[in-house]
Formats: sequence, structure tokens, C-alpha cells
Amino acid sequence: MKRIAAIAAALMMICGFARAEVCVRMDDGAALLREDGTEIVSVGAYADIVSLGDGLFAAQDPEGGYALMDGTGRLLSEERYDALRPGQGLLPAQRDGGWGLLDAGGAERSSFIYGQIVPTGAGGYWATLGDADDLESDLLVLLDENGQESATGIYVRKLGSASEGLLSVFLPGTGLWGYCDAGGRVVIAARYSYAGPFISGCAAVVCDGRYGAIDTAGAYVADPDYDFIEISESGFLLAARNQEGVWVLDPDGSEIAAYEDENCFAALVGEGYMVADAETVRIFDAAGAQIAEAGAKASVSEGMNGQLILSDGMWGEACVGILGTQARYQNLYPLGTSEGGGVYAYMEANAARYVNDLLGEIQLSVDMETARYGIAGADGEPRTPCAFLSIQFLADDRFLVRSAEAWQMIDAGGTVYWSLPCEG
Repeated sequence: MKRIAAIAAALMMICGFARAEVCVRMDDGAALLREDGTEIVSVGAYADIVSLGDGLFAAQDPEGGYALMDGTGRLLSEERYDALRPGQGLLPAQRDGGWGLLDAGGAERSSFIYGQIVPTGAGGYWATLGDADDLESDLLVLLDENGQESATGIYVRKLGSASEGLLSVFLPGTGLWGYCDAGGRVVIAARYSYAGPFISGCAAVVCDGRYGAIDTAGAYVADPDYDFIEISESGFLLAARNQEGVWVLDPDGSEIAAYEDENCFAALVGEGYMVADAETVRIFDAAGAQIAEAGAKASVSEGMNGQLILSDGMWGEACVGILGTQARYQNLYPLGTSEGGGVYAYMEANAARYVNDLLGEIQLSVDMETARYGIAGADGEPRTPCAFLSIQFLADDRFLVRSAEAWQMIDAGGTVYWSLPCEG
């Protein structure tokens, strides 16, 4: 019998019946549930519960203090913190105006004397000694994976963006930004009035009022000769000059495509980009190949898993859908994932056309009091009726929906796992 029970338990794990914890956050409080709907912490015990990752949560008591909580609902620390954040091994926490570090068991692993704490990406943290909100220079220190401090000898006024092992720092005396590494060494000198995060090995910077892009060694891959630069996670640069056009560049600065039109506008979208002019909106992939075209008033936004959402009409019309699919809705936006595939919220609401005398055109008035929402799949087709007042993504294939009668946790097919009647 013991062997049969062990096999059954293993099969439950494989089939997904042993589910992770889910934070449910509502107007009147929060709950912690398992994905099968079992309540771990009921609504009313805490004002808010926020996931910190790795089975840990920040639980806020009604008085406003936060405690560290595990997936069983057990408090691991006192309710004494002003804020808790996800970390890399240790967790940044704030109390009495200063930041410090907690371990996964709730023990304090550093002093709470730091103005800012930023993960290095290599297991430790950059931190500053001093008030982050004043104009004084603060000593930059390193906190290792155990919370032990070591000084860098660098004084900074601000900590900026941290990515790919480099942190942008505003250095006193120069009035400019540079970058330091995870060892606290300035590796790219302070010579920029703006220094953005590194994305795909490049960062946008501003020098003498002009945008350029550098690599992790500080060498220019795009000279500071542009009015704006965006860097895509797909590994290309979008560079623009006002009244001239837009250029798409490889990370080494070589040209992929050019759109030399003084009236054109471009933006990153999904894994590619869009270019709009007075007549059309064109959508391109990362290699510069056109994949779609729409009217000048169209808009494009990012969906799930590389999909794009196209709206090609006036607000309130059934003109919004996933590019490459057939269904169209009055509104559509990404929610999250369901068993690895993207899912979306779609909207239906009462709408009426009217003539705007001031503009001399027909417009659409949408009654948002009548708006209802449902869940659609990656194919654009509805998976639940459009019957909810709101939809929130909770975890893979779990969503919090509200009707006039109840809050419910459902899956993307509408199966209900947990329900709480709405008051009033």
C-alpha cells in the first residue's frame, strides 16, 4: 500500500495536481491560494500579499508593515518593514528609512543603513551609504551573497540602470554618467549626460545633446549623431533624426534598413519595429522584412510570445486583433500564459456613432459602464464568454475575474477553482 501511495503521489506531481501558490489581490484585501483553489491565507488576514519569487511573499498587515511569508502562510519575520523586494538569494528590505538584506528565512543579513540597493546580477548587490534623495555624494559599497560589505572608494550621486553586469552611475565632480562593474570598478568613464541600460550588449547614451550607442567596452557602435536611439532585445538599434528619417542598425553599427522621410516615425514593437508615415503603418521583423501594412491611424502593440496586436480603426470599433488571426474585438490586451501559450482579455461594450461638429467627423462614443471582458487564446478565438467586469492574470493558467456577484479564480477555459462573494 505504501508503494501504491508513493506512485500516486509521483503521478500527481507529474500531472500537475501539486500546484504552486497564487497571490489573489482584491479591493478589500488579499488571499494566498494554491492553484487548485485551496486557501492557504484567507481574505482579511492581510491588506496585501505580493510574490517575491522562490515561494516567498511580502505580507502587509492592516497597519501597513510588511513581513516575509513562506508558501504555507507562515511568517518568517516580524511585520516591521516598509518594503520588501525580490532579490538574488538575499532580499532587499527597508525599515526605519534605510535599506538592508534579509535571507530566505527572514534573518537580517546586513545593517539597514543603505540609501539604495541594486542587484549586480552576479549574486551580490551595489549599495550606497547616505540619503539617496539628497544632493550629497554617497559612497558606493558592495554587499556580497552573505550581506558582507566592502567599500569601493567610489562616490556617486545616483545609481541608475543595472543590466548585463554593469551599473550606470552619476559621478560627482563630473556631473556625468558612467558605468561600474560588479566589482565596483568604473569601467566606462563618466562622460555622458544620459547612460541607459545595456540590452543585447549595447546601451544608448547621450553626449553633447546627441544620442549614440556603446558596447560594454565603451566603444561607440553608433556615433552620437541622432536625436533618439532605442535598442531592441532582438539585437538591433532604431535610430532617428528629426526631419530626416529613421535608420535600423546592427549592434556593430552597420545598416539594416533606412527610411529617409522627414514625416516618418518609428518604434520598437515585439521582436521587430513599426514605421508610420502620413499614409501607412508598416510592420517589420528584426531583419527589416515587412510583415504587415495598415492605415495611417492604425496602432501596433506587443502581445504574448512574439505576437502583435493590431488596431486598425477608431476606438470602440471591433477593429482590434492579433496579427495573423481573424477575430476582431473592441479592445484586446495580453494577460499572460496558459500552459505555455499566450492568452488575452477581449472587451465588448455598448457604442454609438455621433457627429463631432467641432472636428466635422463621425466619432464613436463607448459606454464603459457596459464593458465586459472575456479570455481569448493565442489564435484570437474566445475561450470564455465575455461576462466579467475585470480580469487579472495570477499565474500560468490562473486568472482572477470579477462578476457582479463574486470574485473567482478560473483557468483559461472558465473552470472555477475558488470563489468569494462580492460585498454590496
